[in-house]
Amino acid sequence: MKYFYFLFFTMLFLLGLTFGIQNAPLLAYSVGFQFHLWFFSLESLPMPLGAALFLAFSAGILFSVFWFLVHELKLRRDLFQKSRELKQREIEIRNLRQTLIGEGQIQEVYASKPPETHSSQLST
Repeated sequence: MKYFYFLFFTMLFLLGLTFGIQNAPLLAYSVGFQFHLWFFSLESLPMPLGAALFLAFSAGILFSVFWFLVHELKLRRDLFQKSRELKQREIEIRNLRQTLIGEGQIQEVYASKPPETHSSQLST
């Protein structure tokens, strides 16, 4: 299976490389970007279209990584809070059990068994 993945991605890479080489003249055009507001103006230097596409693709990747990193940190924080709450609940349960054992109530609860019910009694 490893060989299949290797061959698949090698073929995909070669296909993309061939496509890029054959269409290189189309990406040779020069583009410039302008941003004008009434009090502010910004204009980029002319750059090849391929460089502009690469920058846009890279910016998208960086934005996605940042977005998922923030989401991951939020999930980890929530998990930490939930585990802390769980530990507090376990401590409370342990303390309640010790209190009930000290008063002798817990032994009474375990000593008395619930009445046994048969399936014939439940169906009527």
